[in-house]
Amino acid sequence: MQPITVLMPNYNNAPFLKEAIDSILNQTFTNFHFLIVDDGSTDNSVDIIKQYNDPRITLIQKEKNSGIVDTLNIGLERIESTYIVRMDGDDISTPDRLMILYNFMEENPEIGVCGSQIMHFGNENIRTNYYLEKDKIKSQLIFNNPVGHATAIIRTKLIHQHHFSYRNKYPYMEDYDLFLRMKNQTVFANIDRVLYYYRLLNHNSTLKNKDTLFQRKKNIFSDVLSELQIPATEENLTKHLEFFVSSSISFPIRDYRRWIDYLIQQNQKNAIYPHHAFIELLEEKWTHFFFKVSALPIGKSFTYFFISKKIRANHLLYLLKCKINRWKNKDKT
Repeated sequence: MQPITVLMPNYNNAPFLKEAIDSILNQTFTNFHFLIVDDGSTDNSVDIIKQYNDPRITLIQKEKNSGIVDTLNIGLERIESTYIVRMDGDDISTPDRLMILYNFMEENPEIGVCGSQIMHFGNENIRTNYYLEKDKIKSQLIFNNPVGHATAIIRTKLIHQHHFSYRNKYPYMEDYDLFLRMKNQTVFANIDRVLYYYRLLNHNSTLKNKDTLFQRKKNIFSDVLSELQIPATEENLTKHLEFFVSSSISFPIRDYRRWIDYLIQQNQKNAIYPHHAFIELLEEKWTHFFFKVSALPIGKSFTYFFISKKIRANHLLYLLKCKINRWKNKDKT
């Protein structure tokens, strides 16, 4: 039995599929099983897959399209290898990806899920960097997925022993939902290297469903807050969303500071996330929150400084430059 099964769901990725498959078949680590589950594609995806005469590939064809959750779960049920490595049918893995992930997991038996950094390409070329400290990775679940799902390697026994599977409860957030449920059963990690190239084009589900992101986030935040014994009211959900995700600011600045303190208090009381890392992460986010505040009228902007524990010179300089540029542009019009 191979130590790794690469699980790749596919739906109508024909233009990019060969590049994705080749990036797996050309790995420096060669002892793996490549399980491709086609979700009822209507393009020539299946023909492309069948052109490969590689014994490592197994193709499962679904008669009807039923979505990513069902497709992934069909794959999970058939995997018996030590590790599961995720892959998407329109992305690219670096040639050393499997080798690096496998060696890391073998050397760190306490880790159940490990990802890597991501380079996005297509509509925009940007690198996404995930936290490396284990406690901070877990703490990030308060607002987001802390491991790039498609980059991940997962211990199969973690899935089977705890009967984990993907759910349709939160559309297009099945990975965040899974990792939230896993957090008390394992330790997460990230490798500080780009091992995965994530294609961003208009066909991509991340972009196609961008308009519904905030509402979907609020839905899953209901579970996040409830676990901390915080009422999932519309006001609380909006504060949580606006502080961590959205660019909107609907409440007085002091309310967001109180929200941080409330999260810290409830986490200390319920011990959901590592205490010190949780505080450090929230203070980081408060520092970044300044850049949203800087767009407000100057009186409200300075409120941020009054309630912060310290004034950062670069923040003050940035704020002044923003206001000067705004006044200059106003004079021109």
